[in-house]
Amino acid sequence: MGRIARSVEQSVIRNQDVEKIAQFAGELSRQISGLNWFAFGSCCDRIDEAEDLDLIVIYEDMEAAALVRASLREFELYPLLDVSMFSAEEQRDHCFIERRGAMPLEVFSKATNRVSMTP
Repeated sequence: MGRIARSVEQSVIRNQDVEKIAQFAGELSRQISGLNWFAFGSCCDRIDEAEDLDLIVIYEDMEAAALVRASLREFELYPLLDVSMFSAEEQRDHCFIERRGAMPLEVFSKATNRVSMTP
């Protein structure tokens, strides 16, 4: 799934954006079983300079994947996301999380609350 261009009004991810994204992911995970969300990329390296939030979403089946895609398209902060989706089987076979040094989105969200980010 590719990215949607966002307005130039916002050039970095804000702390409250990360919180909203983590809340959205948590709500969706409660509705759709078997979802796992991970943050990776520049947002994890330079939290206060990240222009987007790179996510990996692991899903159990194609129905879950379709529901996630549809929900993401409707999410107000989707333009700030760069989302890669993989089945649990693809993750087991290719180790995307480990290769990209991804961390659980919930852990990343809590970490951003402890560092200074653009208000």
